[in-house]
Amino acid sequence: MVFTIEVMIYFISAAPGAFGTIFLFYQYFRLRYKHFFICALTYLSLTSWEVSKGLAILFFSFTYAILSVILWIPITFSVALLYDVMTRESVETGKMMLISFLSAVLLFLCFDLRYYYQFLYPNGDPSIFIQDTLLSVILGLVLIIMVSVIYLGIKFWRNAPEELKNWIYLANVGILFQQIMAPLVTALKINQSIPAFSDIFFAIGTLLMGVVYAKQPKLGFLLPFKASRLVIIERDKSIPLYDHIWNKKDFLIDENLFSGMISALGHFVKETIQKGNIKEIQLEESLVILKQSDRLHVVFVLLATKSSASLRSALNLFADVFTKKYRNEIDQFQKTADVNLFKDTPKVIDECFPFIPYY
Repeated sequence: MVFTIEVMIYFISAAPGAFGTIFLFYQYFRLRYKHFFICALTYLSLTSWEVSKGLAILFFSFTYAILSVILWIPITFSVALLYDVMTRESVETGKMMLISFLSAVLLFLCFDLRYYYQFLYPNGDPSIFIQDTLLSVILGLVLIIMVSVIYLGIKFWRNAPEELKNWIYLANVGILFQQIMAPLVTALKINQSIPAFSDIFFAIGTLLMGVVYAKQPKLGFLLPFKASRLVIIERDKSIPLYDHIWNKKDFLIDENLFSGMISALGHFVKETIQKGNIKEIQLEESLVILKQSDRLHVVFVLLATKSSASLRSALNLFADVFTKKYRNEIDQFQKTADVNLFKDTPKVIDECFPFIPYY
């Protein structure tokens, strides 16, 4: 057993990943957001990678060294999947095929002990390093990770509302440490003089990014779509019961005119085509998602840039909660036409759409 400075740095560097894993899994089971689960798997893989490197040196075991190499596969897959989920809520097959090819090559090479060698630091501490052939395959996976994470940080910065700007800044500092400083230290071969020096930068970046992604679930829904407006319309009178706005920067027509248009279009389709209610209206740069109440004469209209499973699920939940909460008020509205009956609607909206940021 060789307890060196490198071993200590590896184990200490694993701590932020372990913390992030626990917190992200906690957030997933609390909120059930898919990107939390994938992010937690990413942090679990990173933690296992740091620990396996530490164990490889501690016991001078090539078995643990091989395991640390193999762990680049789940790390890369989870980062690529997280990028796709946080940008489009769908998987890019071309990138996954490339990762699969590199992973197959990695598995073919990593069990050959010829690609590992003993290295001695200036202070005499022993370590296990990787030969260039195997290292080049790992660098291919690392490059995919770097491009994905850095590009994600840039897109967050360009699209974030003011309420998230400070969090994005903190996340990008983490990206700077993890995806630029750590690889740069490795490329300059500083690690050959100072044991595991790059892992210190990597751990700091991992900690900062983990805190931001765990504390701000809205980041997972910032890029796939942008919701701007939710209108609740009484169908018989075409009167808006409530109009909620997330994006004040968008051009928004008068709520009564908007309600009249939706109601008139719904009546027209129902009377002429007779194939059921409208569910979506696709525009060139936007989308109108509609949910008809099965029990009351109310239609819920959500205006967004794109449709998604998350938006539809939240809209269905909101429709269900709203109709249960305001059943009596809707009946009373038929007589009084008093929209003040629904003044507490923002509380229900915040409960059902907590992931949508305000612009």
